[in-house]
Amino acid sequence: MGNWYRLPKSEGIFLVTIIIYAVIFFLPWSYDVMIMNITLQAWGAYGLHILAPVIAIFLIMRSKETKVTADTKQSLDT
Repeated sequence: MGNWYRLPKSEGIFLVTIIIYAVIFFLPWSYDVMIMNITLQAWGAYGLHILAPVIAIFLIMRSKETKVTADTKQSLDT
C-alpha cells in the first residue's frame, strides 16, 4: 500500500525540525533554566508558537505546485 499523499521535501524537513525543536526545549532540564525570570521551556513554547506558523505560511506561499481553478463550463441545473 503506497502513500496517499506525497509530502514535499521542504515540508518534511519542516516537520522533522518542529519535532527536534520540541524535544530539545521540552526536556526536563529546560524546566530549571531561567531567562528574565521565565523558564526556558516557556521561551521555547513561545518561540514555537510564533515561528512555526510563520515558516509554514512562507513554505505554502513559496510552493508553486498546482493551482486550483473552478470549472466555468459546469452546469448549474438542479
